[in-house]
Amino acid sequence: MNHPPPEATRPAATPRHAAAVILVRHPRDPEIYWVQRQPHLTFLGGFHSFPGGRLDKGDDPAVYGLGAAFDDAPLRFCALRELYEETGVLIGGRFVDIPDFITGVKTGVLTPDLSALMPAGRWVTPPFSPARFDTTFYLAWLPEGPEPVAFAGELAFGEWIRPEAALERWNEGRALLAPPTLYAIRGLCAAVLMASGNDEPLELAMAAEQLTGSEEANGGPVTRIEMRPGFFLFPMKTRTLPPATHTNAFLVGGASLVLVDPGSDDPGEIERLLQFIDRLGGEGRSVTEIWLTHQHPDHVGGVAVVASRLGVPVRAHPLTATRLAGLGVPIEPVLEDDLVRELPGRPGWRLRVVHTPGHAVGHLAFFEEVSGTLIAGDMVSGVGWIMIDPPEGEMAPYLDSLRRLAGLGASALFPSHGPPTTGVVDRLEAYLAHRLEREAKVVGALKGGQARSIEDILADVYDDVAPDRLGLARRSLLSHLIKLESEGSVISRGEMWQWR
Repeated sequence: MNHPPPEATRPAATPRHAAAVILVRHPRDPEIYWVQRQPHLTFLGGFHSFPGGRLDKGDDPAVYGLGAAFDDAPLRFCALRELYEETGVLIGGRFVDIPDFITGVKTGVLTPDLSALMPAGRWVTPPFSPARFDTTFYLAWLPEGPEPVAFAGELAFGEWIRPEAALERWNEGRALLAPPTLYAIRGLCAAVLMASGNDEPLELAMAAEQLTGSEEANGGPVTRIEMRPGFFLFPMKTRTLPPATHTNAFLVGGASLVLVDPGSDDPGEIERLLQFIDRLGGEGRSVTEIWLTHQHPDHVGGVAVVASRLGVPVRAHPLTATRLAGLGVPIEPVLEDDLVRELPGRPGWRLRVVHTPGHAVGHLAFFEEVSGTLIAGDMVSGVGWIMIDPPEGEMAPYLDSLRRLAGLGASALFPSHGPPTTGVVDRLEAYLAHRLEREAKVVGALKGGQARSIEDILADVYDDVAPDRLGLARRSLLSHLIKLESEGSVISRGEMWQWR
């Protein structure tokens, strides 16, 4: 994203209350039921998680004479409702195949048991995400009745899996996990190990102790976001393009880490990043290089201080190095297209540099080939939109760069703004289709033959854009017009544009 005028830091989204259930079966050889979210979802698309969802206005068990003994009764009710709606599992009473949970409770046909849930932590989504939740997790034994089935909707599938097998799948880079899910699975692995070591069945109370042993698991700030092994996401507050509020820095690797885009110029944010790097140092990890996606201020604001404090080189595309010549940080050696950096460890990391001009002439994406993870910079965004702002931004190269990234076949996409997601090819192709649809509207607005001003064309082409966004839309429109002119379809006459 481009750097807007200096302004006060925008507030993060307010978290919405939510609840989730970690369903467990077989006390002697425990398995958990996890689900995978649909890849197309904006929030944690393609991630593995547990059945759950946000608190609804109707989640008031007192109306039905339930939950008087629990301060968290609405969240317990929400957890049981979401579990029933997403998997068909009813905790409490006899199972009845009725599609609407609330109707079933109102009529007394469904009798959910709020006491069957064991509190297992409370997590608040970090401020960088456009969708934030204050989620309470519960443990519960699988009741008698039908096996869970992940119903179509937000869920792609569900399955039973032993906690240690789930953790191994993540360690191999075959599952994306948000911090609460990873923490819960690790805690369950510890609880299972303790129980088996004492030749005892798993107890939910003991498991809950393992899942609530940190400040993060009790509603505190989430400070460690490792969604794939060796991929640490560190969101930093920046003056970036609304509605985004943060730029994601990434640390990739094992003992040797590459740091991507320490973008904030705020001293407090820089200190937070350096403290986190010190924390990783306690695990035997150290940053050996800083890589930059491009030169926009919300991506390089902290690079001079961080590079100096760590004593490491900064690398970027040659065109980016030229534009940052006055930053006071030597960029050497530069990053050339298709350069590969091998980082040893488990599962191993192989970072390939991909030159992706369009948003900026020296823009780079970084493709980690072992796991198929794409650090996309400002090619796409998890929140808001990507500006193509002439003369630095060029639409034709941007579209070509989208096509090149789609051809990589990445399995996960880590953008500079907003949360990671899967469904990478579909997302990139959707970006491409949207730009081409907009270009078709530009062509339609000009094909009548009469010369028109940008303001006239803007009214036709961006009629779906809010008034406060039209200034940004005007810059994007100009990039489309310049592209069409370079192709010989349009000619400019002063401030007017005409179909050739």
